[in-house]
Amino acid sequence: DFELKFAVYIKGNKTFGVNFRRKNDFSYYIFQISNEDKGYKRVLKYNNGYSTKIVEKFDGGFLENTWYYIKIRAQQANFKIYISTTSENLDKMYDLVFEFEDNEHIHGTVGFASQGIEWLLIDNISIVPLTCTNYDKPRSDQILIVTPICSRFSENFKHDYKQRWTIKDPKEFIDGPSVWIHNPI
Repeated sequence: DFELKFAVYIKGNKTFGVNFRRKNDFSYYIFQISNEDKGYKRVLKYNNGYSTKIVEKFDGGFLENTWYYIKIRAQQANFKIYISTTSENLDKMYDLVFEFEDNEHIHGTVGFASQGIEWLLIDNISIVPLTCTNYDKPRSDQILIVTPICSRFSENFKHDYKQRWTIKDPKEFIDGPSVWIHNPI
């Protein structure tokens, strides 16, 4: 269970995404913001390379040359995705974009992806582990799943990015964007 926060500045007219609960190159959730097809935001679930749309809204996508502050909160099978366009008083300024429940992928890492984006900046990446669910006192509306261990995240930001990240391009398997994978040092 975790809360991911980051800021992203996008220039281009295609798609930016952040994947989470990433098990491998072919099984994960991805939140996408795109200016394609009238502009949309959506969450897809990939399972062994096959995608399923979980939620989607056609709202114009994103404005180019604008900082977006994104927060993804994953606690057991409950997911909440928030966005803000102001860095002032962020905890109060986030707007809830999506809330959904799904328990297919119960743990994994995070990553960023883009397709057709001229350039983008990602800043202030923060991953905070959340307290594990107390199974003795669950919320009445909570879907409970048993995770083998609580999530633990670490990044020391030492060395340059080429040593810490690997780019994998699964085009020979599926017609998808490149994927950046973290190499722990």
